[in-house]
This record gives sequence, C-alpha cells and structure tokens, in this order.
Amino acid sequence: MMKKRVPIILANSINFVILKYITARDAMFRSIKANHKNSKKVKLPYKEKKYFNTGYTYQNIRIDKEKHLITLARPLIIVDGKQTLQPRIKCHVKTIPDNIKEIELVYKNGLKLAIKYIEEDNKQLIQSENEAAIDLGEIHSITSIDNHGNGIIITGRKI
Repeated sequence: MMKKRVPIILANSINFVILKYITARDAMFRSIKANHKNSKKVKLPYKEKKYFNTGYTYQNIRIDKEKHLITLARPLIIVDGKQTLQPRIKCHVKTIPDNIKEIELVYKNGLKLAIKYIEEDNKQLIQSENEAAIDLGEIHSITSIDNHGNGIIITGRKI
C-alpha cells in the first residue's frame, strides 16, 4: 500500500534523481580524497528533502508546437488492484525549441520547467593570417593586441 504523500513518478525519473545524487556523492568523495581546501567540511546529506528535481527524457514527453504545450508522461498506478493512469502534467510555454533532449521539473519558489536541447552548430571559421593576444585580468576585463600593433583595453570599472 502506497503512502498518500509519496508521488508516483516514472522509472526514468527515479533513475534521474538517483543518478544526480550518486554523481554529487562521488564528487564529494573525490574532493575529500584530493584534499581540497574545504573538503573536510563536506558531509553527506542528512536532511530529508521535500522536492527533488525530476527529469523526463525526450521519450517521455509529448510536444504540441501549435498550442505551445508540453505534456509529460504519466505512469501506471495500482488502485484497489486495478491499473489506472495518473493525470498528465501539462506545461504551457511561450516558445518550444527544436531538438529537445531532456526536460527537468525544478522547484525554486514554485515549479519551473528547465528544457535542455541541442543547438545546431552554425560557426563560420574565418581564414586569416592575423593573430591576437588576449589577457583576461583582474584590473581590466580584457586587454587585447593584434599583429599590426592595434590594441584595446576594456575595463569593467566605473570611470
């Protein structure tokens, strides 16, 4: 028998939460092993979280670009010995990008939808003999000079 407080989510979403936790845990152990500056202060989570970021892969979502609607998949649940479907989660969005890879439900003062997508690579390489040297410093944001002696200093301070 399921508790009423526990939401039922897809197996992929459960794997997503577990993978995020294990990744963070492994990073913590690597930090301790490498003796980083604050690695002794790092501890495993001990508080019970109310909300976990839940991910949905492209296989678990339905997209309707005309209605600006993203529908997240719903898992089967068993109620009184019968299999029933949970109600769908519908998300109304302003714009929907192409090539969606993953969608994540994030809780930050309310539920937010984080969409991860693949963007096409439209870089154009310029064929040139010119070279430039750039210094990203603390005093000036950018200092640059090219092979003709032209220079520019961009500062981030108020003048």
